[in-house]
Formats: sequence, structure tokens, C-alpha cells
Amino acid sequence: KDPRKGIRNIFYYDIQNSSKDSDPSFDVLTNDLQIYVPVLEKSTIVFGMQMSDAIVKKKGETNLEILKAQNGFNNCGGNTACEQNATNLANTQLMINTNGTSTFLGGGDRLRSYPGGRFQGAHMLYFATEFRWNFSTSSGEKFDSFFFEDLIDEMQVAFFFEQGSVSEEKSDLGKTVKASYGTGFRLVNASGNLYRADFAAGDEGAGFNLIIQYPW
Repeated sequence: KDPRKGIRNIFYYDIQNSSKDSDPSFDVLTNDLQIYVPVLEKSTIVFGMQMSDAIVKKKGETNLEILKAQNGFNNCGGNTACEQNATNLANTQLMINTNGTSTFLGGGDRLRSYPGGRFQGAHMLYFATEFRWNFSTSSGEKFDSFFFEDLIDEMQVAFFFEQGSVSEEKSDLGKTVKASYGTGFRLVNASGNLYRADFAAGDEGAGFNLIIQYPW
């Protein structure tokens, strides 16, 4: 359940070991900070920030010609579009092999109007503001539908705005910023399950996310 007030600060440390000599090895350190401020009778404003950095221990293959060949450049038969696509893929892999990748932007948790993993880089910065309006009576009303039956603990409508940036150099964070905004619905039942649906919009269109989180 989401608290109505307080601070949550979580550090994640993820180890990415290479499976072969041409792959990079790097660690990912992510700092996730959330601040909950109660407003009105039962509602909450949430401020969120995430910072994530890749720490490279061993670089992968950095020869661009080898990476182009691995992505099919030599099989294009002179087709310009094919060669450009292979070159773009090779340059992307070169950045990953050189700098690693931090936590991505896009999907159900960060920049919800974009598909999962839409933006990736060695460094990531993310901010979000969300107003959560709790409108249930918390009296244990019964919810009975064709796919589940339970008692309702809380129902909530959320309105959110979020911004994020990724970069290969930490000094470049914030120079290119993407944003999403939208609304969502939350239902928490007596068994502890959380059902969440979000609709978000951004400069590449709209996105819909449905998440079911179980207590285990």
C-alpha cells in the first residue's frame, strides 16, 4: 500500500557480467527517492526522483567495423538503407560496449507514454510528480467481477507529470529531456494485491499500462 506521508529511499546495485570477451562488464547504481505529502482528507502528492549510473569494469568490442559486420553491414549488397541501419546498430552497440547502460526510461514505471526501454544511456535522471486522490470509504466493500472477487481496501485516481533524460556523459544529463503526463486508476484489495492502469501521453503518442502486483 502507498503511504500517505513519509520518505522512501532505495539504492539498487546491479551487476552485469559479460558472457563473452566481446561483451562489456559493468555495474549499475540506482538511487530511487520518493517523498509523500498528505493533502485534503485522504489524498497524497508524491514527488519522485531517480538517478542511475553505469560503472564500467571491462569494455566490450570497440572496433566499429567489426560491430558493423556483426549487424549485417557486409550482407547489404550495397543497399543504402540496409547499410545505414547496420551502422546505426553498430554505433549503439559501441556506446553500450564503451559506457554500459543505466536504468532505462519508458514503460510502466518511468515515462509511461513510451514503450519499455525506449531511452537508454550510461546515465539517467528522472523526476515525477503525482497527485493521488483516494475516494473509497475503506469500509471493505465487496468487489465481484468475472475474473476475481475480493474486498476493496482503497480506490484511487492519479494524475501525473514526469520528465527524464539519458546521456552517455554525465555532464550532458538534462540537455535532452522527454516528458509524459496522464492519469491512472489504482485498486488495492484486502488480500494485498494492487491493480494499476495508467494512460499517458507524450510527443511520440499515447501509451497504456496495466500492472498487477501480488504481495509475494
